[in-house]
Amino acid sequence: MHILNGVGSIAEYVILAAFEWYASEWNGNKCFLILGTIESTKGLTDSVHDRSRDATCYIKPVIGWRNFPNSCASSDGEDMLQTANPVGNAFRKRCQHLCVVRDTCSAFEWYESKLNGNKCFLMLGTIGSTTELIDSVHDRSLDATCYIKPSTGWKMFPNYCVSSDGKNMAQTAYPNGNAHIRRCQHHCAMRDNCSAFEWYESEWNGNKCFLMLGTIKSTKGVIDSVHSKWRDATCSIKPVRKID
Repeated sequence: MHILNGVGSIAEYVILAAFEWYASEWNGNKCFLILGTIESTKGLTDSVHDRSRDATCYIKPVIGWRNFPNSCASSDGEDMLQTANPVGNAFRKRCQHLCVVRDTCSAFEWYESKLNGNKCFLMLGTIGSTTELIDSVHDRSLDATCYIKPSTGWKMFPNYCVSSDGKNMAQTAYPNGNAHIRRCQHHCAMRDNCSAFEWYESEWNGNKCFLMLGTIKSTKGVIDSVHSKWRDATCSIKPVRKID
């Protein structure tokens, strides 16, 4: 067993798959993270291995992601365009992470035996992948596995935000959210008067993050052919909380 008693940041390419807990301590510690490129999937339960001290193994659940043994497809069965991402080739969890941090990524395909030299392919674009090709017409593409990203509840549009009647809403620049789109989303989520946010990857007047604040809520992004795209704007609508 390899022991890592580390404190601090974990490189994005290392898998945190589980942790072990020793209530009576082991080498002065109770908490041990199971890190590496091979995932822990279970604890030892057979009669051959004695229990190590008072160890308890907790396996991290894979929440929300659905996987299918073929290439990814849209809701109407259209085969989706893949974008090779060599950075994710090292192992599947890294490929998954690269999809997680991109709002335009709806799924990823994994080819263990490689496709054109790559294992990791992201499904990027405004049309989301929602399923896999399962009908008898489509043969399996090599050893493809399609992993569908779980919905966060936020709905993204490839343009600026508008109200339910199509009115362009005032934006409030929020520099504290410029570092990453997820941080911008977090600042909107924490404010009751924020209904959406706009993100400009190439910046607009020195900012990337703009919150949609006010009593009139943004409910969608501009998607019609009348309005041209404003810069590289994307509009993310906050999910409505349901009150029982």
